[in-house]
Amino acid sequence: MWNARRCLFLLFFLICFAYFYYVESTVGIAHSGSAMFVARGPAACPFPRCYPHLLKRTYTARNETFQRHRQQLLVPISVPDHRPFLYHCSECAVVTSSGQLLGKGAGREIDNTQCVIRMNDAPTQGYEDDVGSRTTIRVVGHSNFRLIFQNKVPIQKLHFKDERTRSENVVIAWLYNTNIYKNTAYRLVLNYSQMYKNVTFYMHTLAMMRHNNEVFHNETGITRTQAKTWLTTGWHAMLLALDVCDKIKVYGMVYDEYCKDHPNDTTPYHYYGNGENVTRTECEYYTKSETRLTSGHLFVTEKYIFGRWAQKYNMTFMHPSWKAKVYNQSKLDTPFMKLYRERKVTKSKNKTHTASLHSKAAQHDRGSITDTRSQSFGRMTMGEKSDRRRHNDLDNGIFMHVGDRQQIVLIKKIVLLTVVGDEGTTMLLFL
Repeated sequence: MWNARRCLFLLFFLICFAYFYYVESTVGIAHSGSAMFVARGPAACPFPRCYPHLLKRTYTARNETFQRHRQQLLVPISVPDHRPFLYHCSECAVVTSSGQLLGKGAGREIDNTQCVIRMNDAPTQGYEDDVGSRTTIRVVGHSNFRLIFQNKVPIQKLHFKDERTRSENVVIAWLYNTNIYKNTAYRLVLNYSQMYKNVTFYMHTLAMMRHNNEVFHNETGITRTQAKTWLTTGWHAMLLALDVCDKIKVYGMVYDEYCKDHPNDTTPYHYYGNGENVTRTECEYYTKSETRLTSGHLFVTEKYIFGRWAQKYNMTFMHPSWKAKVYNQSKLDTPFMKLYRERKVTKSKNKTHTASLHSKAAQHDRGSITDTRSQSFGRMTMGEKSDRRRHNDLDNGIFMHVGDRQQIVLIKKIVLLTVVGDEGTTMLLFL
């Protein structure tokens, strides 16, 4: 009887051990591959709330350490399992969203390139002749992601589901410093990574965020905060292309002096869309943004920097072709940088002028006080002048004798004034 109980107890223990070991092992695999993540969630519920076992373990010390480690990588990492983005292409086509591409018929040439990089929500459907149909990598600015995709199922299906128009990989670029794991864009990407399994979602790491800002600092000599700007999605796409591609062809990007050379150009800002995207011209928007010192994008300054990179790396520009120009590697002469330097000089002069005015005012005040005292002193009687001198001598801490009847002694802050009179009286005076 006792042996039977022991056997049952041992069997129960083994079953419990096997069950918990299976659960823990499966959850661990869910962090290293998305297949197990899907297998343990109900097929009819693709939202993060349907995977409580994964969400609970997201905040364990081990996973936080893993996240911190992966956030130091200088390549994008996948969502949710943080696998590094290890893409490499011998040739890339970076396709901008500019209206410059309309009517150029570059679609077939773009599609024949090994990797095609697009930005934000730039579509291919209906524009295949000019921009092609394939999308290997789509870079989306985090502040644009929610505006483009949240609660917009047709656009989600267009970019994430339809085999003819979907992107193979989507990379979220953090345009400025933010708390990644609390950002709305991250929560949406986490959701979409489970809804649309044919697309791999990535995001920039904290190290990439800092690195891309440092590149701007190194190129311009000022920080992004000093410039009061946030970097464009195109900036991040170009840096990613430099890292991924051996050869780069950029389609639809104008050079830095294009609008100066074509003052009457009316090319729309985007080749697609309606409303402001079509009515707002590219040069008008670029010029307005470049001459604003308080906020916005620095399109012209960024393109000057891209020209620098083209002189160092295997990079060419198509539609329009860039004119031959030697880009200064040490000094930026874009409209924004000229205005920034002028404002800095003006501020310095104003500061010096203000300090000079304050100094002159202080000197004038001291002179007025001296003159007033001198005039007042000149109108005093001999007795008043003697008392004033005695008072000044006390303030200055001078030991002196006045005649044969007065003696002044200074002890720290207490002045002991001894007056010896005919009757031998003594007085203490505290000043």
